[in-house]
Amino acid sequence: MGEEGRDGYVGESPFKNWTITRRVGKRGHLLRESDIETILNSTRYDQILAHTAATAECRTRGYWTAIEYLHEEPHLYVGGDMEHFANATNDPLFWNFHVMVDLIWERWRKKNQDELYLLKNETERETQYPNNDTKCSGPEHFAESPMIPFAGLRNIDGLSNNYTDNLYVYSERPKCSKERPLACNSRYLFCDISRGDYHCASKIKLGGFCRGVKTASEDENPCYQGVCRGDICEKEFEDD
Repeated sequence: MGEEGRDGYVGESPFKNWTITRRVGKRGHLLRESDIETILNSTRYDQILAHTAATAECRTRGYWTAIEYLHEEPHLYVGGDMEHFANATNDPLFWNFHVMVDLIWERWRKKNQDELYLLKNETERETQYPNNDTKCSGPEHFAESPMIPFAGLRNIDGLSNNYTDNLYVYSERPKCSKERPLACNSRYLFCDISRGDYHCASKIKLGGFCRGVKTASEDENPCYQGVCRGDICEKEFEDD
């Protein structure tokens, strides 16, 4: 996806001619496994779709487990356009990242709403939405307000089952283990055991720092298109 130069503009990628700025790592942090677990272990919808810009007069309690709160940190981490609401969609990373956020949301629905969906009331998933209250959020976030810029859609239509019933489904997140150290099944991933647990992680780009990185299998390399040499990912064979 490219990296920023000294001026903050992204180069050396399919998007190098786009006017994109980033300030990676200056603020915030990437999405952590503990953040995902916090969301999935929250059992009520109002803990996930909580009001995130409420006034002191709002009677609806806010929760730091809300997806909106937890997803802001990676926006800050990427920085540049991603850090600012009005410009965030300029960066192609926005779309990749929000697919991941949507996957987490769908996993939460399956874990906490599927029993209602399948056995009791399938409309529950499509109607659980924070109350309309100007003390808690602006009217543009109300359930019946237009879903800008999509003509004919309302905000609450974002809860429709039609998306995952008819348009797409999510695969399970790749997992590896001591018994299955090569199970990440992607040339972009490796089974990382650097911190003791087994999990699939993105491979490190050439020039990236690889000191202390441990793979679950000697048959796997943590560097993408290279090897870890002298704490840095380098090409295995230099070009002639």
